[in-house]
Amino acid sequence: MTHGQVIEALVADRLTSPAPLVRVEDWARCWAVEEVFGIEPGLLNDDRLARALDAIAPHLEHVAGTVGAREIAEFGIDVSRLHRDMTSMSVHGAYPAEGQDEDFPVIGYGHPKDRRVDLKQV
Repeated sequence: MTHGQVIEALVADRLTSPAPLVRVEDWARCWAVEEVFGIEPGLLNDDRLARALDAIAPHLEHVAGTVGAREIAEFGIDVSRLHRDMTSMSVHGAYPAEGQDEDFPVIGYGHPKDRRVDLKQV
């Protein structure tokens, strides 16, 4: 099984069951992955998934750019008004979950790029 086949199965997993990447083997059994992709579900174990993800990691920027450009062309997406900003800003202090003004960005825990999960972020 190639890395590409594993990644293809992972994409299908994300699209059909957006949940943490655990028990992908169970998902594969329930979603007929063997019949559709020709991959035995037992082969989609944690070790094999990790090796495929490690293999594409150095190429993620190229993959994301290529996929994005293909989506724009294939679906005729108007990008004149598209803005994707993955910036996060960590904050210090007490920001309760309740009582924040909904007209402004909400401050809370998330997945910041600096990996400081102990801090809240915008």
